[in-house]
Amino acid sequence: MTLPGTSPPRDSDEAFRVKTRRDRLFGLWAAERLGLSGREADIYARHVIMADMEAGGEVDLLHEVAADLSRYVSAIDEQVLQVELRRFEDIARDQLARENRRS
Repeated sequence: MTLPGTSPPRDSDEAFRVKTRRDRLFGLWAAERLGLSGREADIYARHVIMADMEAGGEVDLLHEVAADLSRYVSAIDEQVLQVELRRFEDIARDQLARENRRS
């Protein structure tokens, strides 16, 4: 529990950064499959980040991305999306660990 006027625990901050980075990477991956690039891909990635924050968690995020892919490209199994999401979580964790070692 965080008291008013204090900082949240470091673990919470780190988990948030990993989740946000993961969602961005996942959003860029999905954007590529949707045929988006450049600014459009960045906008879609931000949409994925916001969807995870606003939605009820990963399940809703996966449903939303699956629906986008099905609507505009082709159906994709949500298990495939979950595997990709986990892969991007590992990548995000590694990237942030490397960045933390440099600072």
